[in-house]
Amino acid sequence: MGGVGAVMDLKELLSGHTEKSLSKKEIAKYMHFCYMNARDLFFDAKLLLENRRYARAFSLCVLSLEELAKIPILANGVHLKKDDKERWKSFWASLRKHEVKQGVWQYYGRLLLSKTERAKYYESKFPKDFPLDKLKQRGFYVDFIGKEPMIPNILFLHCKTVRDAAFKIAEDRLRAFYPLHSKIEYSEELVKFASKTKIDGMSKEEFIDIILKRVKQKSNTFAGKDIVITLRPPKMKSACLKKKTTS
Repeated sequence: MGGVGAVMDLKELLSGHTEKSLSKKEIAKYMHFCYMNARDLFFDAKLLLENRRYARAFSLCVLSLEELAKIPILANGVHLKKDDKERWKSFWASLRKHEVKQGVWQYYGRLLLSKTERAKYYESKFPKDFPLDKLKQRGFYVDFIGKEPMIPNILFLHCKTVRDAAFKIAEDRLRAFYPLHSKIEYSEELVKFASKTKIDGMSKEEFIDIILKRVKQKSNTFAGKDIVITLRPPKMKSACLKKKTTS
């Protein structure tokens, strides 16, 4: 009975509240957590790549980009009314659609950072209509390539150019999002600012300049110089990946 009860509890837990309205504080927290999870997925993918698990490495890298794409979708929730159930329903549906997420991450922050050194993190991108989701799925499952079934790792062994592009783009986007979401207080400040900003009556250039100043201030606070900002894997208490050597 304990096992059955645990399963029922798990089902209830996983049912979530996927059409509920979110407070601004919840949106900021969700944004920050998405950034941190995207970073973790990226480093998991790198571990797999270093161990020649090319297919899963590529797929996890794409999942990292999809997780980053939730952040700009979440930003739309700032201006939704709490009792607008239809809009919130559409909001949550967007978070679950891979094709939506795979288009969004390429552009979020690009306009805002176009006048800073961080614009370089948007130079790499996949071509329009690139079959990214199909390739992600091929990284997990055996499928036919031409007339023959193909093991995923063999397929991606011969797709080095695509692999390298995915990892380059993911790392660049993580760096681009860094001054906005690497800490929860940064996400909270961005949400607070966005919710109080009235775009009506303000030119696009004025709006961009205002946020641009905030990004520059934050970039200076974070690292002083851009080159100092480095992405590091999360600290691990376990020594399962690398044993410490004794002197």
